[in-house]
Amino acid sequence: MTSLSWRRCTVDRSAAVTIPLDHESILDIVEFFPDATFVIDRDQKIIAWNRAIELMTGVNKEQMIGKGNHHHAVPFYGVPRPMLVDFICADDREISAHYSATERDGNNLFGEVYISSAFNGEGVYLWAKAAPLLDREGAIVGAIESIRDITELKRKEDALKESEERYRTLTENMIDGVGLIQEGRLLFVNSAFVSLFGHSRTDTLLGMPAVDLVHEDDKDNFAGLIRALENSMKSHGVFQCKCRAAHDSVRWIEWHNNVIKWVGKPAILTTTRDITDIILREKATLEETRRLKRENLQLKFSIKNRYRLGPIIGKSPAMQAVYQRIYKAALSNHHVIIYGESGTGKELAARAIHDMSSRYNSEFVPVNCGAIPENLLESEFFGHKKGAFTGAHMDKHGYLDLADGGSLFLDEIGELGLNIQVKLLRAIEGGGYNPLGSTTGKNSDIRIIAATNRNLSDRMRNGMMREDFYYRIHIIPITLPPLRERREDIPLLIEHFLKQHGNGTISSTIPGKIMDTLYHYDWPGNVRELQNVLHRYLTLRSLDFMSPGPEGPVHEIAHYQDDLVAGTYLSTAVENFEKKFILRTLAQNKWHRIKTASILGISRKTLFRKIKNFDIN
Repeated sequence: MTSLSWRRCTVDRSAAVTIPLDHESILDIVEFFPDATFVIDRDQKIIAWNRAIELMTGVNKEQMIGKGNHHHAVPFYGVPRPMLVDFICADDREISAHYSATERDGNNLFGEVYISSAFNGEGVYLWAKAAPLLDREGAIVGAIESIRDITELKRKEDALKESEERYRTLTENMIDGVGLIQEGRLLFVNSAFVSLFGHSRTDTLLGMPAVDLVHEDDKDNFAGLIRALENSMKSHGVFQCKCRAAHDSVRWIEWHNNVIKWVGKPAILTTTRDITDIILREKATLEETRRLKRENLQLKFSIKNRYRLGPIIGKSPAMQAVYQRIYKAALSNHHVIIYGESGTGKELAARAIHDMSSRYNSEFVPVNCGAIPENLLESEFFGHKKGAFTGAHMDKHGYLDLADGGSLFLDEIGELGLNIQVKLLRAIEGGGYNPLGSTTGKNSDIRIIAATNRNLSDRMRNGMMREDFYYRIHIIPITLPPLRERREDIPLLIEHFLKQHGNGTISSTIPGKIMDTLYHYDWPGNVRELQNVLHRYLTLRSLDFMSPGPEGPVHEIAHYQDDLVAGTYLSTAVENFEKKFILRTLAQNKWHRIKTASILGISRKTLFRKIKNFDIN
């Protein structure tokens, strides 16, 4: 039994080969064709029968040359058939009179067929192609036909179809969405994938770019991941993003992507699942955590005589007021300006505001405005593209990019010029900015925390600061007191720095006379100078100040160097100093205890208790 499946193919008659059939050198070429091939003349006699067809049919050339096509049935894999010239689409009835006419389309002549047959009890598939031979005037003078065994190819095709069907059946029964992406487009999606994005028909998604399913906020990152996978820069990747479903609804989708080979080219097999509920729960949990943290901070700030706030040390009334202002600033999202002399801890205060704010998970980017050359200000703040100027060998992110979502700390903001003030003002007011060399605008969600040791109001009046820029950043002002205005914090700071120097333990002792000297010094360099003086003292065992020290105790240091070496515990030194300080203050106020307690910044009850503990009469 032979079944024929016709495929229509065409070749322009003008393109047909014109050869003299009696030219033996031309006919000999057929002998070297890799496919089984034979040629007949206009009388339907075989004039060429190559070696490949001898091996296929088992009939040699001597048996076939000169034989008439319609007189001899040649078995092809056991199938008795006339020569396959009946597949030729020909106008010449002398050639095709004894054969079934095939497809015909004007002057286009060609024939192609697939044959399903049997050989030795096994199915075989043959591919046959036939075409006419024309003379110089265009008349048909013969025909040529080639036959190829495509059994193995057909079996592979059948196996591939069966595999595809099994794969399709498997994926259609999966709960997760499954898709196949090649060259950025969806080639296959299962029903779960279609439903995940709110559609009802598969054909609405097939062929579309996969990135079109992703929300605008995440498109660039998703497209970058797909490119990296297709270019073999990654073998797999998990991506969570907002996606656009039908009717403009937004869902959070998790994509699990793996690179495979599909039809000889890289493709991405992705499984997807809806994680919207999980994301919403996580956000709710995070917000609850932040709320509890704020409540905890509020509770802590309600405690009087707080000794420290993070790395900031001090229990004086002035510092308690600073702590309250820092806390209130952290609860808001407004810009902050911190005033204070050099060394008072302005950056520590800025970090405390950031760490206690809702932006604590994002970056805190400190910038020393006075240390940036004028010609580099715009590049440093806004970034630049490769080639924007000489030396710009690669793209660079600016401070606004780095601080996006977080806090930008501008130390010594009074040093900024008027030109950069204009551009910064536009950026922080939502007008955006352009990196140098780029025409694409960008926006950053940043909070400005500025600091200065200058009087910005004077600079504004002198034309050195823009009025609109000043009022934009001067929303929550915080002033840090100099150390000379909060001397009661000096013992706490000394204790802190000594513990810090000793890796968490009190590493040394300070005699009472030294403590007294440190207390009476004016500290023009503030806390930073105190820290440096202590480091020198612990290293060199001598007390050296950057500026002239106080009269009295500092000049007596040379007389008690032995005490410095022997020393006492810091707690004892602090107690001795505190007793002397209370006695001195009581004496200055003629032993008026209520007035003394007020000056010392402690309650009357606390003062009475200390007088009793120190046995002061």
